Amino acid sequence: HHMQEAARLEPGHAEAHLGVGTVLSLMGRQQESVPHLREAIRLQPGFCFAYITLAATLMTLAEPEEAQQLCDQALTLEPGNIEAIALATSIDQHMGDIDRAHERLRPLVAAGATDINVALAYGNICSSLGEVGTGIAHMERLLREDRSITATGRLNLHFNLGKLYDRQKDYDKAFEHYRRGNKLKSSGFDPQQQTAETDSLIAIHTRELQDNLPRATHGSDRPVFIVGMPRSGTSLTEQILASHPDIFGAGELPDIIRITEWLGERTGQGYPLFAPHLTQQLVDEAAGRYLERIAMLSSDTARVVDKMPGNFMFLGLIELLFPQARIIHTRRDPLDTCLSCYFQNFSRSHAYSYDLVNLGVFYQNYEHTMQHWRETISLPMLEVDYEDMIADQEAGSRRIVEFCGLPWDDRCLEFHDTGRYVATASYEQVRQPIYRSSVARWKNYAAYIEPLRMALGLPPGTDTAGNGAE
Repeated sequence: HHMQEAARLEPGHAEAHLGVGTVLSLMGRQQESVPHLREAIRLQPGFCFAYITLAATLMTLAEPEEAQQLCDQALTLEPGNIEAIALATSIDQHMGDIDRAHERLRPLVAAGATDINVALAYGNICSSLGEVGTGIAHMERLLREDRSITATGRLNLHFNLGKLYDRQKDYDKAFEHYRRGNKLKSSGFDPQQQTAETDSLIAIHTRELQDNLPRATHGSDRPVFIVGMPRSGTSLTEQILASHPDIFGAGELPDIIRITEWLGERTGQGYPLFAPHLTQQLVDEAAGRYLERIAMLSSDTARVVDKMPGNFMFLGLIELLFPQARIIHTRRDPLDTCLSCYFQNFSRSHAYSYDLVNLGVFYQNYEHTMQHWRETISLPMLEVDYEDMIADQEAGSRRIVEFCGLPWDDRCLEFHDTGRYVATASYEQVRQPIYRSSVARWKNYAAYIEPLRMALGLPPGTDTAGNGAE
């Protein structure tokens, strides 16, 4: 509010517009932030930080080409700007160009640069370069010696060190760094409130209510929704599908969440309380908004995949808006899923993921929600187990393509060669052929996860299949 007021009082103030755009982006409202960031650049063409901020925002909107151009412009203005170099390196990584990322960082690392952004960027690529030990030593030295590092900088270092120690199979050190990184995160997650919200959702979206609510009349069967827990195989599933010429992978679209906000404004009730108040006009208009959005992303493919995992909470609404849609539910061993979330430094949301007990509570509520939808909605839903996909990639790939109603294409087996931007945390995994080291990964950390086991309702010393732990 204060940033917006500053821009209103002095419309020609570039920093005020930068402030509005930055805060909107931090709130997860990237599309709204972009015009303000562009205005800051228009008002002050030499405003290097505005170029960097707009580039970072466009990355989250899956527009890497313009983001890279903006980084190049920032580096033209300030050739040694560390933030611009680090961001350009991150874009290279997400695009799968590790060699180019290394070229950007090599002179800085060789010169002994101690900037935290350089250390983090280098740490992110050193596994691919076979220089894990060098990356660890560089970041450990920063943690010991640089007293000026912010709390955010420290948590980023801890998460990166956890990842590198894991690559070295030093699981004790890896877990300690992950634990310290999560401890520095600001959670704000209330497990009791989240459980109450889950119970409310289930109580409101009964089968009787679903059967009596209006369905949108557009008739489109383009949308395919991949849902599930984060780190459960949603990115792998999308990448396989997006390798098909008739399927567009749209990434994690925030549009369903935005639609719930819009419907809440129209009905005067938040989600899920507004469900009984939905009218034919409202569901048609809401669905039209989403279909216009995906048409802008891809106008000619038969299917568009939205892989926002948290859409599992909105499947009752999705059935009303898109009666011809398809749902793919990705599943993975709950211990592996939760531990992978705990090891991931999410950029926003996922407040439950910073504590093992909270993770267990959230997972239990997710499972209750999905079981409710199985019993309540009539949309076709395919359950895809990550472990099965790893064990037999071709069979799993053929199954999901067939479910989408399309003929098979051999390019789906070479998903790691598909040249598309991947904005999510799984960008490294989908650039590689199928590998099996992520199955039963939790066994490397069995000594540390009893709180998670208890929260998941698993007996001590057993795996998720009920067998004795190795």
